[in-house]
Amino acid sequence: SRRRSTSAPASGAGPGPGSIVGGTVLSAVAPDPAPNPAPGQLAAPPPERQRALSEALPRIHAVLDELGIWHCLAYGSLLGAVREGGVIAWDHDLDLFVRPADLTRLLAASGTGGLRFSRSRAQGGQLAANPGGVAWFFPGAVLVSDETTNYGELWAPTLFSDGVLRLYDLERETYYWPHCSFPHWSLQELATVELDGRPYPAPREPETWLAWHYGSDWRTPVRAPADGGPALVDRGWSGEPVAPGLAERVRFCVEEKGWDRSVYAGEPAWPRRIDGAGPRGWGQGRAAGTSGSYWWHTLEELAREY
Repeated sequence: SRRRSTSAPASGAGPGPGSIVGGTVLSAVAPDPAPNPAPGQLAAPPPERQRALSEALPRIHAVLDELGIWHCLAYGSLLGAVREGGVIAWDHDLDLFVRPADLTRLLAASGTGGLRFSRSRAQGGQLAANPGGVAWFFPGAVLVSDETTNYGELWAPTLFSDGVLRLYDLERETYYWPHCSFPHWSLQELATVELDGRPYPAPREPETWLAWHYGSDWRTPVRAPADGGPALVDRGWSGEPVAPGLAERVRFCVEEKGWDRSVYAGEPAWPRRIDGAGPRGWGQGRAAGTSGSYWWHTLEELAREY
């Protein structure tokens, strides 16, 4: 998950749809995942859950390697590795990035090493704007579990012609968690970080990526609303900044790192028509009176800023 919480131990998390709390396996297609819980509804996991996650990560890493599936740590798992050296005590699940091009092969390999891979989906009711009448959509995550336990998500952001990775369902033209979008520069080459003393692939300059997703104060634990904390101004359900920051991230990669964006000309075009976007916000983070999102008010503003 993407949460960056908490008061004493702290965590980070991935986008909510498809996330499973506790040890129960949830079908990826029926019923649809429920919307994110309100502040205070998500309790700290028991210690045995943390042990299960710590034991599952090397197993997942080994299976993905065996299958030849490109992957690296993401969201709360990356935050835990860099800041804590392990799974954060408050975290409920694991997060890794994979590539959309590998999803068909990954899903076909479900059962390898005793792990199950299933495609998640989310209801259109979770969208802040839905002019296309989207009934359900793919929020970008493949759930990974075994016969008894869900371990987390493999996130597959879509690469666009501007070189930006977005959680986007191309079939239904639906954009989810737009403030989580980031330049592909950070995944062109990978770094290595350690979690529980084991090496894992990670985005290039992991500290830079963590600052993009969790804010410049990512080293300081903050209790996210998802973990019972208060609604935060300009922060989402998981405690992540929601105001536009993509243009500055792109500028950093181009001007300071020499990133060549011309290589992405053949990828799906951006900007483009958007038929649905979300999630809906709430509390102090809600864009009142228009889209009801966390920050953006119109789809035109969304396509321009994110």
